[in-house]
Amino acid sequence: TLQRSLLPPRLPEIGGIEMAARYRAAGEGTDVGGDFYDVYEVGKGAWAVMIGDVCGKGPRAAAVTGLARHTLRTASMSEWRPRRVLLTLNGALVQDEVDEYCTAVFARFARAGTHVRVTLACGGHPPPLFLGRDGRVEVAGQPGTLLGVFPDPELATAVIDLRPGDALLFYTDGVTESRGPGLGLSESALRDILAGRAGGSAKELADAVEEAAVAAQPGGPRDDIALVCMRVRT
Repeated sequence: TLQRSLLPPRLPEIGGIEMAARYRAAGEGTDVGGDFYDVYEVGKGAWAVMIGDVCGKGPRAAAVTGLARHTLRTASMSEWRPRRVLLTLNGALVQDEVDEYCTAVFARFARAGTHVRVTLACGGHPPPLFLGRDGRVEVAGQPGTLLGVFPDPELATAVIDLRPGDALLFYTDGVTESRGPGLGLSESALRDILAGRAGGSAKELADAVEEAAVAAQPGGPRDDIALVCMRVRT
């Protein structure tokens, strides 16, 4: 129940854009994980997507997860720049002197003519992957600095234009978690999975990534898995 309260009950319907999300807790324990994501409207025709990971598990991690998600939501209602939104979260974490650090990606997107413009910033988190309709896969953005550790983190802004058929995959490091050489899904393997499914729907892409991440970790995922895929309809 607590875990569900930290995730959106459903994804919104967005005209011209497909959205799909997946969340899988690690193992069979009862500890609440630290992965979170959200997609919501921030203004007329403008939307936000966030994904993040709080280190640790259990009640303390859940408290920081709730703080992170709600701080990002609140900040994004008055600040459109993703970098400034992440800086607000960093300030809240540093001020509260929490022991757990956080990584996150915050993006704002809106339709701009025939394409969708995405502006994003990463705070110590794996940057999303861009998948072109031609099968091209590229990293969108830079990882940046962990949140909640330093008062002045380095956060870079990236701008990506998605054309019809293009997709963007946001994911936590549980997707590419490795237990050792040859175990776990590598980043290059993740790119190959996306490239091989260019033109697929957001749901098909999310399903393929989740299945591959789980299959690559014998005995079940070592870390929680969360991902959000957005694709511009053709």
